[in-house]
Amino acid sequence: MSIKRFLERLSAIFQKKSPAAGEAVVCPESVGADPCVCPTDGPPDNTTDVSRETSENADLKELAAPKALEELFDDVVTDDGMPVFSEMQPDAAAEDSECNSGDAEESSTAAEPDEDSGADDIDTLTSSYPADTPVTSAPVDEAVPPSEPVAGCRILVVINQKGGVGKTTTAINLSAALAASGKRVLLVDADPQGNAGSGLGIDRNKLGCCLYDLLIGTLPLAEVLVETMIPGLDVVPATVNLAGAEVELVTIDNREYRLGAALKDTVRDGFETHSYDFIIIDCPPSLGLLTINALAVAGEVIIPVQCEFFALEGLSQLYSTLDLVRKELNPRLTRQHILINMYDGRIKLHQQVRAEIEKFFHADLLRTEIPRSVRLSEAPSFGQPIMEYDKNGWLSDIYRRLAEEVVDFE
Repeated sequence: MSIKRFLERLSAIFQKKSPAAGEAVVCPESVGADPCVCPTDGPPDNTTDVSRETSENADLKELAAPKALEELFDDVVTDDGMPVFSEMQPDAAAEDSECNSGDAEESSTAAEPDEDSGADDIDTLTSSYPADTPVTSAPVDEAVPPSEPVAGCRILVVINQKGGVGKTTTAINLSAALAASGKRVLLVDADPQGNAGSGLGIDRNKLGCCLYDLLIGTLPLAEVLVETMIPGLDVVPATVNLAGAEVELVTIDNREYRLGAALKDTVRDGFETHSYDFIIIDCPPSLGLLTINALAVAGEVIIPVQCEFFALEGLSQLYSTLDLVRKELNPRLTRQHILINMYDGRIKLHQQVRAEIEKFFHADLLRTEIPRSVRLSEAPSFGQPIMEYDKNGWLSDIYRRLAEEVVDFE
């Protein structure tokens, strides 16, 4: 109840005029009994009769004042002569709201809203929080790039968002060539197709776990990796389960760094990950979360390129993506190497595309070129890298040179 409302009700009691002749006087509802009708007789007296008016007003006061004033002051507490309304207290808010709604129907003047009451509601709402605690959404862990997960180990990502350029073939044979040169290599198959594992003789249908379990965190690296026929070369295989990892990673904090965190945790758990000289990650032909996880932990990128127009067009787009990853996720991603793959010097288009790549990306272009070969395409069907399928062939020599070139970049 506002002060204005208090004054209106007070005025209605003490300043009420006498009724005209023939009209009925309705006693205030607050008397507690049924309204009393007091008929008046005689014509209206237009003269000023102070004694009569005073007497009538006195009768009204005597009738209405005892209980009307009692009702009026039920919600009022006097504090140094100033009215303080009990509706300011939270317990009386609902009761006073009903009273105000009933009074609004009887009064021609609507009561103004009580601004102080709204302020008190806000104070009551915010009082449940400590003064120094802002009312915000749940905190989200800040995504911070992990430290170098494997000390002394070079991490290379074989990537190209265009399919069919020989990423998996490059990853398999480069890993085998590095292992044959005496390096310890871990090949991580981040493609749900799982071709990197099958190309090294691993049957995907017999695998009980894969990279999916490592990313989700259900298994450590030591239980996921598989040894291959080549000494010094281990593989973290992939199955079709990995296709669901991108969906599940969406709701996980720091999802871009799950692969890096898994490699870092293996060191903390005592697994000798630091014994690997190279970790090579074969990426799917897309720029989804699996590829982003690989780029977020890598230090170098190898980009196999086919000498065709679409491959050349996608190369510039991939460079823009690498710049964005380097800026936002992984400043350690410092180098990119372009590998011309499936090259046939007899084809004029291949010569022209190669010339354009050398013109615009000369600093990143590897000297070694991988030619198109039927035997290179046959080797995966036997579950072997070219180093095993054709040990003394010229293609094996080409991949040995490629491995030496990659090592020299260190």
